[in-house]
Amino acid sequence: MSDQIQLLTVEDLGSLLRLTREAIYSQRVRGQLPGSLGVHLGKRLFFRRSDIEAYLDGQFARKDGSE
Repeated sequence: MSDQIQLLTVEDLGSLLRLTREAIYSQRVRGQLPGSLGVHLGKRLFFRRSDIEAYLDGQFARKDGSE
């Protein structure tokens, strides 16, 4: 396992979640995807893969009732 942080662009995240770029931004604005997960570097928005995975794990745990 690498100690290097893996950053995802909006397009990468969209591919991972099978969502459009517009859907990613829309969900972020509506609070369905926490804004704190993304960071602007210049004009681009990036997400840490580990943050996305932790967020999704939490969502699945809540849905399963195991949290």
